[in-house]
Amino acid sequence: MKEAFPVPSIFSMSDFIQFPKLVFEEMIAHLRTVYPEEGCGLLSGSEQIISRFYPVENRLHSPTRYEMNPEAQIKAFIDAEERGELIQAVVHSHPNGPDIPSHTDILEATYPELVYVICSFRKKNHPTVRGYWIQNGAVSAVEIRVV
Repeated sequence: MKEAFPVPSIFSMSDFIQFPKLVFEEMIAHLRTVYPEEGCGLLSGSEQIISRFYPVENRLHSPTRYEMNPEAQIKAFIDAEERGELIQAVVHSHPNGPDIPSHTDILEATYPELVYVICSFRKKNHPTVRGYWIQNGAVSAVEIRVV
């Protein structure tokens, strides 16, 4: 039976994801535009190589929480599949917090097979970006490579 929206296998987890510089910059630019709210989006690609950023509206419009617009999420999954790619990661920002998952992030991580990318704007002009696997309450780091 075919999955509604294919996602990477939980058993093929990598210790890194790689961004082209332009996609990385596009992601940061989107997250800056919604500051001081938490911004969010999805990343697609093949294996651990990211090729596209999908900005998604934060329905909560909150500086401390995010909830992705479900229609935009579905559109991103469909578009990625039509391109022969998979959604690889969930992105969100911490406008004034660190680049590590909050307690809420860990509790609400609903895609254990995806990397969670967090961008901190604690130093507004010098955002930091880190990636994580979040599974059953456990958090492990994923290296972010920009080429």
